[in-house]
Amino acid sequence: MTAEHDAWAELLDEYEARIAACRELAGADLDARSAAYLQALQTGDTVPMPAELVRFVPHAGIGPVPPALRARAQAVLDAGAEVEALLAGRRDEVFDRLRSVSSHRRGFPSVHDAPRPRLLDQRG
Repeated sequence: MTAEHDAWAELLDEYEARIAACRELAGADLDARSAAYLQALQTGDTVPMPAELVRFVPHAGIGPVPPALRARAQAVLDAGAEVEALLAGRRDEVFDRLRSVSSHRRGFPSVHDAPRPRLLDQRG
């Protein structure tokens, strides 16, 4: 195999790992994920995130996809599009939940809605 083939194979391996992590994240229980995130924020811990999703650095200058890897590259591309649609669905689910919470809040005054005191009685 050539260096170009090996570089593309490595890149596709990384993409497949990212897609798998995204698929797992999209299938996760939103309430459990939110609880873990809030717990990490409250304790000052790092927010739990799959290592494959932390940072992606694209490979530079590896050239076009070798013919031997074109079918695999297309399959990875298709899987990526499928996961994007899955994540978009989950995003919409979160937005729906937020809208629901917001609509339940209407009619209840919040701390920010309360009038501010104009005078402070320091004697009594």
